[in-house]
Amino acid sequence: MFLSIDIDGNDWHVWNGLKNDQPRLIVVEFNPSASNDLYFVQDADPRRIVAGLYRAREVQRLRTGSRDLCQCVFVQSKDFKRVKIADNSIDAIYEPYMDLQICQGFDGTIFAAGHMWLNWHGIKLEQEDFQILPRHLRKYPRPRREGCL
Repeated sequence: MFLSIDIDGNDWHVWNGLKNDQPRLIVVEFNPSASNDLYFVQDADPRRIVAGLYRAREVQRLRTGSRDLCQCVFVQSKDFKRVKIADNSIDAIYEPYMDLQICQGFDGTIFAAGHMWLNWHGIKLEQEDFQILPRHLRKYPRPRREGCL
């Protein structure tokens, strides 16, 4: 049996709900705007992240056969040798092209790097779009106690 799940947001929940059916091949859409190491499964509705799909496939004893820009292909473990992929880890199969990394500076400035676009709205993001603190509050505070934090 072949199964394709492409429903913009509830993909993981539909896949996780498969209890009686055991497809030999599954194609699942994912949101390509996240890095490979982000494990994130949102409430049943919005968007899907690929690390969550990788964990779901482990529970169902599936192996990743391939990925493209926003689809993962999974096959039953017993059929995996026919796919002829030596390393099917997330990083070996897919290099993110739309991910965005965020970190904070010691002064409270939020820094963003990577794909600086709202992908489905065509809006370019600027560093200032990420700021929580107004500019006049972004300064290095006096340490409150010993240690890093």
